[in-house]
Amino acid sequence: MEVAPHAIKSVEVLEGDGGPGTIKKINFADGIGFNYVKNKIHKLDKESRSYSDCVIEGDALNNKLEKISDENKFDPAPNGGTIIKITTKFHTVGDSEITEEEMKKVIESRAQVYKAVEEFSSQIRCLKLHTHKASVVCGLLAPKLFDWVTKVMITGFDHLTSIVMRN
Repeated sequence: MEVAPHAIKSVEVLEGDGGPGTIKKINFADGIGFNYVKNKIHKLDKESRSYSDCVIEGDALNNKLEKISDENKFDPAPNGGTIIKITTKFHTVGDSEITEEEMKKVIESRAQVYKAVEEFSSQIRCLKLHTHKASVVCGLLAPKLFDWVTKVMITGFDHLTSIVMRN
């Protein structure tokens, strides 16, 4: 069973083992707004339940951006779930400018991936998304959700079913 066939066609690990330095090519489904991105993992800290990665290639960069970097932090929520704090930085090339609309498109494509996971597991609920920062509140405990996300980073979305079933 595929988790997000309407959002992601495939994930291919080009280099690495899922930890820092890993580069993956993510091919998106029609309607997402982008064909593919190459994503590089920079930091993966299980103790603080955080990771950072960036888009280093793909049509999301739109010849205006050198890269799009994200900082992701998984914190326990008061209800026993998880608050995922995401900060996105857009690094422009030279004098290029990126519009609010272009930033929103990138962030919304990411939200569609979270939405696919939400649809897969009724325990996860996206509550709010902001233009430059996103807070996603999930009904899963922070350590468990962080483990799932890091496993997905290593194995891709095709294996999320077995990860969810084991937890």
